[in-house]
Amino acid sequence: MKILDNLKKESVIVSAILGIIVLMFFFLFIIKPLLAKFMRLSEEERVLFARMKKARTLSTDKEKLLREVNEIEARINYYENRLPSDTDIPNVLEELIKLSKKNDITFISIEPQEIQKILIDEQEGTSFLEIPISLSLKAGYHEFAKFINDAESSNRFMAVNNIKVTNDVNYIEKHNIKLTISAFALAGKEDE
Repeated sequence: MKILDNLKKESVIVSAILGIIVLMFFFLFIIKPLLAKFMRLSEEERVLFARMKKARTLSTDKEKLLREVNEIEARINYYENRLPSDTDIPNVLEELIKLSKKNDITFISIEPQEIQKILIDEQEGTSFLEIPISLSLKAGYHEFAKFINDAESSNRFMAVNNIKVTNDVNYIEKHNIKLTISAFALAGKEDE
């Protein structure tokens, strides 16, 4: 019996040793490589997620920057249209005549004045031209106010100044008005 008990004990010990060897073999050659691969893939996944997040941020930033560029280009076009690089006095006069007809204004006289160069930035040499035009008009107050508003909000930058209004004793509904309207243009190299 003792031999049988010893054999049972030995078989249990051998089975335990074999089980441990199998578990070690399983751990060393199957579990450990799988864990290493899992850790490597987890790190790669983390890096890829970080890259994706950065790409999304860049994409969003790019879209935002493109919108800002489009807005800036629209503003540049707006100001380039309102501040042309020519001193085309006939076009300015044509615009004023259209506005006068629209607002029931009668021109008595139109006298273009000397063009003035106004320096904005001495270092860069940036300047613009003021194209003053003296006008004598006949108009009612309301029509004249509309004319001024239309002139200052026209397609070209214009400023109204030196306004003098006197009454006309012969025609009470219309007044004698003298003023200067200045149109503006960018100074080009030929204007230097």
